Amino acid sequence: MGSQFSYFPPVPCRMERPLFQTVESEDPEDDFFEVFKLVFCTDNFDRYTEKYKLNARWTMIVMDVDGKDHVDVMYRGKKYVFNLVLAVNSYDIGKLVPTPQQHPEQESTLVADYYYGRNHNRFDYIYHRIMHITSSCALILRFNDPCRDIREMSFAMFPYGLGVEINKPSVTPEELDYIGTMSILNYLLLNTKIPKGYEAFALKYKIGYIANAEGLTLDQLKTIKCHYLFIGKSNFTSSDMNQFMKAWMNKELSEEFYMLHIKEFDKSEDLYNGIDYKQWDEAVRDSRYRIFDGKLRFDLSTSIDITRDDGTIASFYPESKNIFHFSVWYSNRFPKVQDEQDFDLNTPPELADYSYWTFERPSFIILECIFGRSFDK
Repeated sequence: MGSQFSYFPPVPCRMERPLFQTVESEDPEDDFFEVFKLVFCTDNFDRYTEKYKLNARWTMIVMDVDGKDHVDVMYRGKKYVFNLVLAVNSYDIGKLVPTPQQHPEQESTLVADYYYGRNHNRFDYIYHRIMHITSSCALILRFNDPCRDIREMSFAMFPYGLGVEINKPSVTPEELDYIGTMSILNYLLLNTKIPKGYEAFALKYKIGYIANAEGLTLDQLKTIKCHYLFIGKSNFTSSDMNQFMKAWMNKELSEEFYMLHIKEFDKSEDLYNGIDYKQWDEAVRDSRYRIFDGKLRFDLSTSIDITRDDGTIASFYPESKNIFHFSVWYSNRFPKVQDEQDFDLNTPPELADYSYWTFERPSFIILECIFGRSFDK
């Protein structure tokens, strides 16, 4: 079970059916909302806390546009959305009220309003309750509201943070400095205008996403500590990437670096200057490059390979004029891992479907490929 907290006094919840019927005739364990109500809306708190130790895949706390904040939980293939609503009357505090499904076709998403009091920290109020009935699971913090400062969400309430996503027009240096104080942060997504002096801020996290990296320089890129770095737009030229690959050949890059993918790139013959490369040899490596424990793979059967003096192989992709992709084969070159999601670089650029990692839906790769199946936003 998750972190231990003190007893939560039961508060009234609006039940769709009498509680005794739920307990006696049905096991609500398949429904996260039902378990939540059993634990926090009855006098048998300890009994139900002991019974239900739910294995949720991830929890996402969203500071959304127009103050419409919510907390999402992925549990058994469904997304449970707790809309955070300020209670007008004290007797409504703690109520969990299901809301009509606005999109009936989205059967995998369930929504309810959860009421908090004026004296409550709304995120802390719901998050601690969710963590009390679940095993430790991934935590993602998403900031969408352009009118609010990220520092309004106190990071002190979270024992750790797996990832942070910024999806608003701009972010301040002070906000990024605040994010930098998090003790554990594995991935950072920046779908925002990055302030001057912070162009390389995302390069120190295991997984980095930069929607617009036009201010990032080659010298900064060479300081990369990411395992995987995804870039949308940049000013990098083929000559720049040629120098980047040569830096890898000369062991000037961190050994923590595994992959760079630039979505929009203007490729020219300068990319190959002074590079001794060979066509793919199926006896040397697999045709697919797997990331995120094999749950996403890139087709590199038409990529070309370069080899360092220490025998380490890297592949880069020559077919598309619009993509730069560079992968390092540090570990097993023939991994036997079941694949769940393909990203085929052989698809012509005009037909390529980037919908699953466009920066309008930036969580797809992390949440889909690491923690569970896809979900509707």
